[in-house]
Amino acid sequence: MASVSVIKQSVVPGLHMPPTLADLKQSSNLYNQLPSDEAQPPLLSDHSQEIRNILLRHNVQNKFGIHLIHEPPGCWTKPIPVEDVDTANVHGHIFKLSTDGKLEAYEYREGPPINVSEVDPSFFEELFGYLLEHNLTDVFGLQALHGSFSPMIELVLGNSGTVMLNEDQAQYGKVYRATGWSIDHDRESEGLTDGEKHAQTTKGTHRVFVDEIPLSTIGELKEFLKQEEIIL
Repeated sequence: MASVSVIKQSVVPGLHMPPTLADLKQSSNLYNQLPSDEAQPPLLSDHSQEIRNILLRHNVQNKFGIHLIHEPPGCWTKPIPVEDVDTANVHGHIFKLSTDGKLEAYEYREGPPINVSEVDPSFFEELFGYLLEHNLTDVFGLQALHGSFSPMIELVLGNSGTVMLNEDQAQYGKVYRATGWSIDHDRESEGLTDGEKHAQTTKGTHRVFVDEIPLSTIGELKEFLKQEEIIL
């Protein structure tokens, strides 16, 4: 008996090819429907080892990790009108399996995509087949990794988006949720390692509201984070 494919497309926009304007609009619609991280169940511990095995089995541990599907994600993710995006210079960063079997990016980053020319399509089938089997396709997505493993802290900046900071460079309070996981080659551990976390500020809040102070440049962002005593 022939197996049924979980993923219904062979080429994924934002991963195998640049996205079109229509792809970005679809991603925007998907993004606007995402739940908050507080609304998602803490389920990864039950599946961490098996997902790790899948990544290792396909030798993609340096290319991909797992991310909690939630709004908002980001490094410094600030809202940009879809029409203003240079589609030739962005790539998908986090992907979700849609109900009709398509992999769709809901977060993008500037620059070229990771090289997936040697990644066998069976990896995507096995990973998302596992997530589908365990009813996790609305909980966990696939994250394209860039560079070596580095624990990160995420803070919400209101209308100015979100910011992701290296954990060892940020001044923060209580960590209350991990949102990204991958394989840390420097640690001998079972399962996946927390890579991205949501944390409170040193003032005891998770959200750093700057709705009245729109930030448009990296310089303005750094100055604001210093004023809030988030970075030194």
